[in-house]
Amino acid sequence: LTVAVVLILNFELLVPNCSAQDIHFSQNYFTPLELNPANAGSEYDIRAILNYRTQWGSVTEPFVTMMAGYDMNFKKSKTGYFAGGIHVFNDKAGDSKMNQTQANLALAYHVYLNAENTLGAGFQGGYFQRSINMSNLTWGSQYDGLKYDNQIASGESVDLTSVKAIDFSSGINWTYRKGERYMKGNDHIMLITGVSIQHINNPKTEYNAIVDDPLYYRWIGHFNGIIGVPNSPMS
Repeated sequence: LTVAVVLILNFELLVPNCSAQDIHFSQNYFTPLELNPANAGSEYDIRAILNYRTQWGSVTEPFVTMMAGYDMNFKKSKTGYFAGGIHVFNDKAGDSKMNQTQANLALAYHVYLNAENTLGAGFQGGYFQRSINMSNLTWGSQYDGLKYDNQIASGESVDLTSVKAIDFSSGINWTYRKGERYMKGNDHIMLITGVSIQHINNPKTEYNAIVDDPLYYRWIGHFNGIIGVPNSPMS
């Protein structure tokens, strides 16, 4: 416990300024296209994934995030293959019902370096809508010193309650495969690593005309591996 506390304190000192802007899942292995568009087709010929998360319902309005994704390989050649994928998500947060819906389409190409290694590059385009509902919110400025009074002006306002924009991302990955993976036996090693950059075009998200609030670049580095136990269904 002492070591964990020290590591956390050191991390906070080394990273004095952090910004949170995107949805994320703790099990990011199950959000491959959210990590990197080059992941399309890198692991499976066909893959479909559903995610659902709800949290903080006992504190406030539940935060709910849903995501669905699908990717597949296209016809393979001797030098490589194209792959494509689509993923959509919806996120609703808190009493303001801050809502974000986004649909993304990814295209990738994977080149065979040799029998065991491939190098892939991908590009993704998406469209999102964000909205907010301020009608049920209360503010500190609406307390008169004794109680809350909704007749007191909050002093808070937005110019828009909904914003829409196009969003782009890109990435590369490397995949290593050796052996076979099947139900009753597993003599297989697979390693996937890559780097992606999100929000290449810095789409605007501001609700107020006097505030400049773009989505800044977000770099992602990722690595995962599956190592099979020979002559067993385990890995």
